[in-house]
Amino acid sequence: MWQAIVKFGAFMKIGLENFVEYCSIKTKELGRCGLVCNQASVTRKFDHAIDVISKVLGENLVALFGPQHGIVSTVQDNMIETGHSRHEKLKIPIYSLYSET
Repeated sequence: MWQAIVKFGAFMKIGLENFVEYCSIKTKELGRCGLVCNQASVTRKFDHAIDVISKVLGENLVALFGPQHGIVSTVQDNMIETGHSRHEKLKIPIYSLYSET
């Protein structure tokens, strides 16, 4: 199977990659955006969605939303839930979908 893919140069594009292509064209029209993601939100080259989307959207990416264990699953033990925080590099809020509001 893999030989056929390599031989013909065919590959499957995942939704994140399609979204990035679309956004590259329509960025000005999108306005403010938030991103819901976790540690598995990656391209086929394993670039994380936060990095990929922030490059395309720039300042239009205004918030991140993560699951119970955090965007990069830093909290695992005993079903501990993460609180809200800030993304160090992008300086935007990270909201936990399981934290108190």
